[in-house]
Amino acid sequence: MFASVVLLPGFLSAQEDGFTQAATLKDRRINESSGLALSHKHPGVFWTHNDSGGEPCLFAFDKTGVTVAKVRLPGAVNFDWEDIASRKDADGVSWLYVADIGDNMRMRPSVQVYQIPEPDLPADPAHEIESAEPRLWRGAYPDGRHDAESLLVHPLTGRIHIITRSEDGRSGVYAFPEKLLEDEAMT
Repeated sequence: MFASVVLLPGFLSAQEDGFTQAATLKDRRINESSGLALSHKHPGVFWTHNDSGGEPCLFAFDKTGVTVAKVRLPGAVNFDWEDIASRKDADGVSWLYVADIGDNMRMRPSVQVYQIPEPDLPADPAHEIESAEPRLWRGAYPDGRHDAESLLVHPLTGRIHIITRSEDGRSGVYAFPEKLLEDEAMT
């Protein structure tokens, strides 16, 4: 809930009887949206992706739900993408983080998060673009395998946190090390 409030000020409007629908995603390629992040580079734009097994790509859409970009992440695999986060660093660079952290069967020895600089939007929204080569952050839980659905990236430090879930109702919050090492599994 905290991440939703932080990411979406003014996007969802609360009324006494609940939320109002802010937009309907009109792109049929977005058939299992899993995760939502506010663009720090393009005002009024949001980022999402499909859940497990989909193409390794992100979709940008505007406040009306119209897709304004499809961005492929080269070399990435959507094993079970569950969430996306965004932040702007101290140098003014906007970043997107894609959490490949789902593990319903608890079979994965590690999970991973892709990080890319937020791309420019194409002049023609029908034109698919490719992101910069993603940074790949891998992590293994210190207490065994978990399924996870949520990602949080600290807005100032960029430290990555994952929130796990379990069938018995317990959840855990796990933080990647403050200093990350690319392409090396961390615990």
